[in-house]
Amino acid sequence: MSFKQKKYPFSLYQDAKTINQTNMIRKNVEVLLNSEAKCLTITSAEVNDKKPLITAKLGISFAEQGKNVLLIDGNVHCPSLHQLFDLGSSEGLTDLLVNGKGRHVPIKQTSYKGLDVLPAGSHFRNASTLFVSKYFDELIEKWKEEYDLILFETPQFLEETDSHILTAKCDATMLVVEERKTKADAVVKTKNMLEKARIHVLGVIWSPSH
Repeated sequence: MSFKQKKYPFSLYQDAKTINQTNMIRKNVEVLLNSEAKCLTITSAEVNDKKPLITAKLGISFAEQGKNVLLIDGNVHCPSLHQLFDLGSSEGLTDLLVNGKGRHVPIKQTSYKGLDVLPAGSHFRNASTLFVSKYFDELIEKWKEEYDLILFETPQFLEETDSHILTAKCDATMLVVEERKTKADAVVKTKNMLEKARIHVLGVIWSPSH
C-alpha cells in the first residue's frame, strides 16, 4: 500500500565544515566499534528531522574510505532515505519482508561508490511484526557477509516499537540529540532503556539547531 509523504526538507549538500564534522563522527565510530561489529542503528529519543540526513552523510563518509556500506531505511512510517538519494518511491524493506524468500532484493546503488540503499518500501501499519521474523534475521546475517557496514536509520525510540526491535538486532547504536529541541529527560530515559536492554550505546551525535 503506497502513501503520500511530505517532501524531506534537507539535502546531501555538504560544505567543508559539515564534511569535517561528519568525518569526525565516522572516526569516533571506527574507534568505538570492535572489528566484529558490522551493524549500527542511528536513533533518537524523540522525532528528529535531521537523523536521516546524519545517517546518510555518515554512510557516505564510510564509503569514501573504501568501505562497502548498506544504508537501510527502518523508519517505515516516515521514510526519507529514498528522497535524499533520489531513488523514487520504489519498493523496499517492507515489500521484501512481506513477500519472503525468493523475492528480488530491492537494494539500490547510489552515485557514491560503495554505498547502497535499501528504501523503507511500501507503508505497512504493523511493521514490527515483520521485523521479528526469522527471515529478517537471516537477511541481516547475509548482508553482514556482503558489506563492511550496515547502517539502519530508525524511528524515535520512545514512541516506536520498531526502533526497539531494530536496535536490538544490531551490534550497537548511536543517539542523535538536537540542540534546543531534544528534551534532556527524554535522552536520559532512552539511554537507561537501551542500557537495561543491554544494547551497546556508542555515544551521542550532537546536532546543532541551525
